[in-house]
Amino acid sequence: MLDSITGILVYYQRHGVLWPSEEPLPGAQPVMHSYDLKVAEQVGPIPEHMIDALEKCRIDDRHFNWSDTELVIDGRKIAANPYNQYGTGKKGIGKAAREQRILFILRPGDIYPLVVTIQPGSLNDFRKFFLNIPKLGLPYHHCVVDLSLKKEISRGGQPYAKIVPKLAGTVAKEVGDMVKKKFTDVLDRGVARAVADDDGREPGDE
Repeated sequence: MLDSITGILVYYQRHGVLWPSEEPLPGAQPVMHSYDLKVAEQVGPIPEHMIDALEKCRIDDRHFNWSDTELVIDGRKIAANPYNQYGTGKKGIGKAAREQRILFILRPGDIYPLVVTIQPGSLNDFRKFFLNIPKLGLPYHHCVVDLSLKKEISRGGQPYAKIVPKLAGTVAKEVGDMVKKKFTDVLDRGVARAVADDDGREPGDE
């Protein structure tokens, strides 16, 4: 347990996940996940109560439209993902398809980055923070970030911990360049599939 996490933001990744139920059991597989919030890949069995709804947004044997709008592929219209609509979440709040951000934070003294998942309740604050980074004139992997927790109450009346990001500093250009070569570029080629541009825009932003 930590009061906060501080380190270099070596990689930033969009992510979406759809679970088979509102309360998935430990070890359960997601139904699908997305790395660009446009197209999702099936990774687990589709529960019976989801089959009819998801068939309408199927692209091929393993892929589905993730977005909340209609998708056109090779002239074929693919329906919006029904679980990426507001009101489909637990108790009719939010979306059943969870939009997330995955951060790779390299802390002082660590050999490998720590993986932190930003859940929907923390997304708005983090997105605003991330989109302000370009004002520094630096790519995000030159930034030292601090992540702390703040107690909040959800719209459904449930307490939760919101992640609060802030800029803790920047690193020298040579350090940032080393981080990019050793971690950012490697993650971009392997673990992740859609990285934010160096100007701070999220993937798909115009």
